[in-house]
Amino acid sequence: MPSSNNTSVFASAEEVLNELLNDLSTQMKGSQFYTGHKAYLTSLIDAALNKNRDVVSVAKPIIEEAFEGKEPLSNKRLYISTAGAPLVGKSTILSWMLDEQLENGIAEDFAKVTELNNIKQQLPDSKHIVAADPDVYGIYKIARNKEHDLNESFYNLWREMSIVIDICVRIKALDKGFVVAHGTTATNQNYAATTAALKELGYQHHIIAISAPEDIREAFHKTRAHKSMYQCSPQDRSEKQIGFYANMCKKSGPQGASVYGRCIEQGAKLSWFGYDQNYNLVCILDNNTVKNRELLSDMLVKNDYRGSSIENLQSAGILPKSNYCGLFAVAALGVAVVAGLVVKAGQINQVDFGGIAKDGFS
Repeated sequence: MPSSNNTSVFASAEEVLNELLNDLSTQMKGSQFYTGHKAYLTSLIDAALNKNRDVVSVAKPIIEEAFEGKEPLSNKRLYISTAGAPLVGKSTILSWMLDEQLENGIAEDFAKVTELNNIKQQLPDSKHIVAADPDVYGIYKIARNKEHDLNESFYNLWREMSIVIDICVRIKALDKGFVVAHGTTATNQNYAATTAALKELGYQHHIIAISAPEDIREAFHKTRAHKSMYQCSPQDRSEKQIGFYANMCKKSGPQGASVYGRCIEQGAKLSWFGYDQNYNLVCILDNNTVKNRELLSDMLVKNDYRGSSIENLQSAGILPKSNYCGLFAVAALGVAVVAGLVVKAGQINQVDFGGIAKDGFS
């Protein structure tokens, strides 16, 4: 039982989980999405309780805040998720999707990318969308609520609970029928189970994958370090880069498709964005159709998927074998945008977003 003091200390992971998800429907409790996450949630909470006993008083207000002023839509079951390594611009694109305030004309530049804008046009008013992200809406909010710098030690202290917050928000949002915007690297090798679980709940899954060259990632890393905003370890930064390309290109499992290929087999839509040699944001794949073959081939070669790059994606189930010829074009922004950075003519300038930057089987 919880103690009678104001910190609401709970003794076990089961008690914590029951308190955070105390209003779930019977249908959600029996769903693949909930049962597929429950053991992972419990392990995360156990780890968190070994570091802090007041996890509920920290997590519950943040979970509740995610639903303030929100209204579900019964006829719009859409789940948008990002995919990509840390420090590539996923969170800024997600913030733009949610109509959050961005600086220096970034919103206007995103809107010029036709394929990205087409995805946003599918979304309803932001009051019908619930956003989840273990960094932006998890660890960053914990740090702000505690008025603490987001340094490495604080990150390590609260990382498990930031992931718990992310998963609980999504479970509750799916249970209530909200459109969901999920900020994630999608580098877990079991990520295809997410699409299957969403399909069971009647949701359409659209994956927005993003890649960026190492100089952009390094510049953004320095910007966050300058603001004392710790995001991930160097090992995590490297492993998730490898994991993203493996999930995209490497065949796995009995079906032979890649992780994202199995997502597509389950009905997910995949769009992939990156930066060309002039640091312009461009569309690489639009709903599994090649839009920029040159950039696609270049990226795959640089990430050690050498040889027949298009054929790699075809055999991985990302591309059909007949729809890529002649279906590519170079899009241009004139301004390249990455989370926290604006790149013009090769010059990188810092942009302040007010301290906000923008994995079970998810």
